Amino acid sequence: MHTYKRAVEGVLAKIGTEFDLVDLHWTFPDLPTGYHLQQKYQLPFNITLRGMEAFHFQDNDIRQKIVAKYLREAGHIISLSEEMAFTANKIADTGARTSVIRNGVDTDKFFYQDKAGCRTKLKLAQDQKIILGVGALIKRKGFDLVIAALARLVKQAQFHNLVFYILGSEGAEGDFRTELKANVNRHGLENHVVFQGAVLNQDLVTWYNAVDVFCLSSRGEGSPNVLTEALACGTPAVASKVGSVPEIMASEDNLGIAFENENTQELEAALEQLLTQEINRQVNAQNFSKYT
Repeated sequence: MHTYKRAVEGVLAKIGTEFDLVDLHWTFPDLPTGYHLQQKYQLPFNITLRGMEAFHFQDNDIRQKIVAKYLREAGHIISLSEEMAFTANKIADTGARTSVIRNGVDTDKFFYQDKAGCRTKLKLAQDQKIILGVGALIKRKGFDLVIAALARLVKQAQFHNLVFYILGSEGAEGDFRTELKANVNRHGLENHVVFQGAVLNQDLVTWYNAVDVFCLSSRGEGSPNVLTEALACGTPAVASKVGSVPEIMASEDNLGIAFENENTQELEAALEQLLTQEINRQVNAQNFSKYT
């Protein structure tokens, strides 16, 4: 924490202190440093809460207490979801100082395209039913939950050609690939799960449009960009009720299905429903783009 303060002071020594606001985008060690700058320069500081991990409930009590202490000192809190706003208010009485502002989506980059054409471009089979997951290969993203649901779905004749593509690589929270691949092998899903690896952001629009269902199975999120990107393409989504997901999924009709976090039975039922349901994706893309 003290090292971080010294690093920030070192930057300010080079660029000067002609600023009006300290705007933080993480909690620890940013919050104590923001408070330090507020006291030293007599300037307000704000904080944006981008995910539930910002509260450090996954860490020791000391960090949790530090986050709660300095949230009480922040001039304004921007939360990407109602869930995080509620949590911040519960631990630090931030209600009157909080605004909920979800992430937007660039509809010039993410928009409806013909599914068959996108599959041709990506060299994907036209007759496959495809579920897409996007994110770092960490436990929090919940790809193991989709694999568990997939193991039951592929036993149905109508889903003999069902494939789950995972776009992503290891993340800052660790590498869950060994466990994921062990799950795939245990369920005999080698032909039904593809670890595609990292994909350039500019190529995601093709992937979103090429698949049948986008699945956000995360155990925790703030305001997930990948979900709004997929919806802006008109792709129906199955998403866990974390972060701002409930608000996003309720913003328009026919966007897909939100399921209770870690409930694989609900996840399986939602995937089955959307994989067998006719959806006008072009209309959905237009409607969601108006919302954004």
